[in-house]
Amino acid sequence: MPPWYKRTLSSGEALTRANTYLENARNSKDRRRAQKLCDQAKETLERMDISKSVKDRGQIVAVYREHGKILEKLGLGDEAQHSYNKAEGLMYD
Repeated sequence: MPPWYKRTLSSGEALTRANTYLENARNSKDRRRAQKLCDQAKETLERMDISKSVKDRGQIVAVYREHGKILEKLGLGDEAQHSYNKAEGLMYD
């Protein structure tokens, strides 16, 4: 059994956590803290089993887009583009 911090998350749990991280990043005045929160959101989304999340697909796409927007505001264009690409790819799966 994997350690608790590596276990697969349900889409509901992952979306709740990722949205919380992104909201805190959006409201943070500290750039480094905002970037760390974005990293935590990304790690949370990567732990989700997307194949079991068909009904939540639209919400997942929205979270990846929001992740990209925040990264873009932080000046991390390449990482933002990766999130936008992930969102676009999920729309057509």
